[in-house]
Amino acid sequence: MPAIMNEKTIVLRSPSVVVASGQLSDGVSKQSAPELPVPVTVVNRSGASVTLKQIDLTGIGAVVFSAVAPAQYQAKGGKVEVHLDSPTGPLLGESELIRPTTNASSPPLRLRTVLRPTSGLHDVYLVFRNPDAKGDQFLFGVLTATFEGVPR
Repeated sequence: MPAIMNEKTIVLRSPSVVVASGQLSDGVSKQSAPELPVPVTVVNRSGASVTLKQIDLTGIGAVVFSAVAPAQYQAKGGKVEVHLDSPTGPLLGESELIRPTTNASSPPLRLRTVLRPTSGLHDVYLVFRNPDAKGDQFLFGVLTATFEGVPR
């Protein structure tokens, strides 16, 4: 039998991303809490963003955000917009409104956001919005983003 002359390496990434591991803009911070399994991305300004670098969007049909908005911490709520290649790039999709919940012990909300079909590697920008927010104030927290394939 002849020797193998070629090799190919494929790196598989998890479909779930801890949002706080991305590149954070001003108005967003990373905090840990003992009751949460991963660091939380704390959104303190409408228009702030997190960049997830080089995500392969081929065959991706939706993203599910895990988010918290505890009313006891005066969370204002808001939504997550998914943009391509810049915070003002093409809008791929946006979440429904994240509303403040009654307490911090409530389980995280799961917000499924359908995305416009796109292919290839792109920087994905998660832009956080609340048109009623003025200046710096706590809007909500985001834990993870789980990318889902297009149903077959």
